[in-house]
Amino acid sequence: MPPTEIPRGVANQARSAEVLAAAFDVFVERGYEAATVQEIASRVGLLKGSLYYYIESKEALLFELIHRAFNNIAKYLASDTELTRGDAITRLCRFIELFVGNLSDNTTEAEIRLIRQEMHRLSQPHRREIRARAEIVESFLSDILTQGVAEGDFDPGTDMRVAVHSIFSILNNVSWHLRREDQQWSSIVTWYQRFIIQGLGGDLSKSASALLSLKLDSVASLAASRDETGDYG
Repeated sequence: MPPTEIPRGVANQARSAEVLAAAFDVFVERGYEAATVQEIASRVGLLKGSLYYYIESKEALLFELIHRAFNNIAKYLASDTELTRGDAITRLCRFIELFVGNLSDNTTEAEIRLIRQEMHRLSQPHRREIRARAEIVESFLSDILTQGVAEGDFDPGTDMRVAVHSIFSILNNVSWHLRREDQQWSSIVTWYQRFIIQGLGGDLSKSASALLSLKLDSVASLAASRDETGDYG
């Protein structure tokens, strides 16, 4: 019996995924501006002209990569049922744990670096579309902060836009600390939970659920680090 032929559509999807993966590697290694379509084509064993069967342009590849990154984090957050339950402090602790946990993946770290460094190279229409995807991700956090202010857990004078953007800016730079060997991942998560919640005027002691979510070994690790260095960093 002859081997089953792969449907053309499936084969094209698989090849397109290979092209996208190659583009990601080249953009991360060389930067978008220095990267060439020829190098991407060579990575997947295609001629430069043949690559355009799968892509519209180099910029379109960058857009697909950034769009995928935002879709992935949105799906990741939406799939967690714990994120939607409890008081705002408990939910924010969970959000930080999930977001930092996602960053612990090397691919995710590289995606965030790519977004930070190269998103300005997208066309205006593509940037508008990415902005819409970013707002979906931001909505998870803004919903938690809105609840916290309404319930009196956070400072009533909190500027939501500033708070949301500031927290994402902080968390997007956690990856450097995740590579440290002197602290466990869980202790770093705990420190950021306390830092962000206290910065919003929150009090962890008022949330029994949040306190239970903080690992005792993480707290002990933080205390030991502070005793040795005089600080948490």
